[in-house]
Amino acid sequence: MKDTTAFTFICMGLQLVVLTVVLGCSTIFVPHWNATEYNDLVTIAAESSRGTCQTEQVETLSKLSTHLRHYSEFLPNNELMAAGVAQMDTTIQTLNTGGIIGSTFCSLKLRTIHTMATSLAKASGEKQP
Repeated sequence: MKDTTAFTFICMGLQLVVLTVVLGCSTIFVPHWNATEYNDLVTIAAESSRGTCQTEQVETLSKLSTHLRHYSEFLPNNELMAAGVAQMDTTIQTLNTGGIIGSTFCSLKLRTIHTMATSLAKASGEKQP
């Protein structure tokens, strides 16, 4: 009887230790503020607010977005932000087709991109200590 009681307490103790380690690690590895990510998001928001849809603007947005997508993807503990940046990048790349873009379509896309970039920049800024 004493052996099973001791074994039960040891098992319960091990479970508590494992639970503490797992929960403790989830609070240790929180997303950190990253100045490069934040600055790129603000730059995309500013660039998309111009709303001109000229080739240079679309190419600039495309380059910034592609860079940011890859950068965010490899930051540790940044999965949610990376997913949002990937969606924004997909939206931006629809403008960079090399063909003629209608002004109404482009204006709507730029508004969407601006909203996405602004929301992501706010989320990124909230990670700042």
